Amino acid sequence: MLDLDLLNKPIDIKIKGEQIKVNQPSFALAKSVRAFERNINSMEEEEIYDEQSNILLSFLNNNTDSKKFKKDDLESLPFSAIKAIYKSLVDAITGADNNPN
Repeated sequence: MLDLDLLNKPIDIKIKGEQIKVNQPSFALAKSVRAFERNINSMEEEEIYDEQSNILLSFLNNNTDSKKFKKDDLESLPFSAIKAIYKSLVDAITGADNNPN
């Protein structure tokens, strides 16, 4: 049996001492990530920054705590934190692709 509840477990992320439960990425968000990664080499630096920020905000703002993040919240984080959040998003997408249950 395909148990979709197993795939819908939130991802725990702690940001500035606050733990939030981010929902698994939607199909629409996964499509956005794939398009971003496919087109990144033809994008200007500012376009890359804007698109990645929009993707990360879509991911983080889809949480069970109704916490809303803004671009300023991302800008105040160390770059290593941005990379870790993005990796968590990509891992959630590729994990769903590789493990359907």
